[in-house]
Amino acid sequence: MPIPADLCAELADILGGSGQTKNGICTVEIPRTDLSVTINGVPSKAASIHSVTFERTNGRALMTGDLVLLQDEVPNFVLQLLNRGIIVSAVHNHWILDDPHLIYVHVQSTADPRSFATRLAEVLATLNCATDNVTT
Repeated sequence: MPIPADLCAELADILGGSGQTKNGICTVEIPRTDLSVTINGVPSKAASIHSVTFERTNGRALMTGDLVLLQDEVPNFVLQLLNRGIIVSAVHNHWILDDPHLIYVHVQSTADPRSFATRLAEVLATLNCATDNVTT
């Protein structure tokens, strides 16, 4: 069962990002507007975008995310995720020679998509950074 476009738009609104449905999978992108990132000296806007996907298979919904953090944001952010029942599946860097140095936190959950988006939006709001429209 695919994620309908109207639900994807609702999830994007909850997260303060922009959503797109392709092949039944909803992808929401939430840019961090407070970061000017370079990779190997080349400016990159793509490196500072949170990405969250929502998909349904066999009656269950799977949500996964790839969230962009500065190193000093990681401990509190991960704690906030765990306190809200969101699984942290990986914490690592993606790039070398990035400035500032970014850490990516991967999350996953099998829950109601609206509930997951709301809980994740609450955690994103704890960051001392700017995103386009993150609300709590």
